Amino acid sequence: FDASDQPAETVARQFVDLLGQGRYISAASFLSAGMQAEIRPSDLQIKWQRLQRLTGDYVAIRQVFRSEASGDQKLVLVRTEFRRITDNLYVILDGRNQVIGVDFPIEPNAPAPSR
Repeated sequence: FDASDQPAETVARQFVDLLGQGRYISAASFLSAGMQAEIRPSDLQIKWQRLQRLTGDYVAIRQVFRSEASGDQKLVLVRTEFRRITDNLYVILDGRNQVIGVDFPIEPNAPAPSR
């Protein structure tokens, strides 16, 4: 998958959206070669399902924005709504817009108290 000519935000959105759809093989194609050697599609599936046990089922992506860029890396925050909470997923891309890191929160933000 070559996404070098796309905005980093678009690539991160597509990656998380594929995870949300349960399309782990397609999502894995967004990973760099090094990440693909470390993380198989089944590993992505396990990580995503563990996250959903904490957050509830995936609902939608609410917002995507680039947080920072340094050197050849870009950090993109993907604000994702789940059944119980909305939280940021962190996607790190290299200069060719390949995913080189994903951070699923271990303890997602708790829902805001109602007023």
